[in-house]
Amino acid sequence: MIFRMSHFARVACVVCLLSCAPLTIAAQTKPGAGAGPVAAAEKAIDMAAAGRCAEAIPELRKAVRTVTNSDLKKLVGLHGLRCAMIRNMPVEAEDFLQALRRDFPHDPEVLYQATHAYADLSNRASEQLMRDAPFSYHAHELAAEQLEQQGKWDEAVAEYKKILEINS
Repeated sequence: MIFRMSHFARVACVVCLLSCAPLTIAAQTKPGAGAGPVAAAEKAIDMAAAGRCAEAIPELRKAVRTVTNSDLKKLVGLHGLRCAMIRNMPVEAEDFLQALRRDFPHDPEVLYQATHAYADLSNRASEQLMRDAPFSYHAHELAAEQLEQQGKWDEAVAEYKKILEINS
């Protein structure tokens, strides 16, 4: 848990630096076209950068769908992802990830953040499995797979035997 939070705390600093830099996004949009979505997106980014993620997430969710400027859209998505992960909202995090991966499929920053987010989501799901159903064959299978990856073959075999016992 500490690793996940520290990673997203670092992301918060990077994203905050990006969002606090002088924005020329409004100047890049056509006058009268999209001024509302741009202003709303910038306000949501400011809320997220200030740590007001609960308020920011709904606004960021809207902005990621309505903003047309790609730099601003990416920033909105990254702030949304960070906030969703910090607030332990995996469904919202996945929504922001899908938007980022769809709109920026080859962007190194998006791929980097996606790597960490997917790893964190995976860890959270496995922790929930162990909490909610520690004696299920799924929990034993996950434990066996992890032991295999660590090269602990005898312990992995013991876990697989437990699965066979459960399913007999």
